[in-house]
Amino acid sequence: MFVSQPSYRFPMPQGLSAPGGMYWRALDLSIRLPWFIATFELPNGDSTHLHTVCLWWTEDPLAMLTQEPKAKLRSLQCVCPQRDEDLRWQMRDVAKIWRGTEPSSQQRELIFEDSEGAHFSAFYPDFAADFFADQELLVELPQPSRPIKKPDRTRRSRQ
Repeated sequence: MFVSQPSYRFPMPQGLSAPGGMYWRALDLSIRLPWFIATFELPNGDSTHLHTVCLWWTEDPLAMLTQEPKAKLRSLQCVCPQRDEDLRWQMRDVAKIWRGTEPSSQQRELIFEDSEGAHFSAFYPDFAADFFADQELLVELPQPSRPIKKPDRTRRSRQ
């Protein structure tokens, strides 16, 4: 979960803030589980606007689409904790959202497919693609027309 502290509050100037909005310069994460950055396209009269939100629970992107039926999920990134000793995080671009049945509990779980075709879940970070049964495609996100360039970490230059 995201946790706010009074000391993190940011005094947004009037005129730049939404009515009743509260602004924060930082949030704590209370538990080391994946969380999401979702960008929705929302209708606004004759045009649309983009709304980006941080979401903590795996079901939240779908819940937001249910709450706002005319919204379109345009991008979704999952910020995943690394399974290493130095406590880093990795951002994964989500291309598809699936639902499947976890074999031992028979619970229906969300499965995410990243832009490279790898499947992952919040609770089973390293599983084979066929681990979940009865997979159903729920959402396919638009992909960039050009592949996202990954930085070349093998070459270093001095400045």
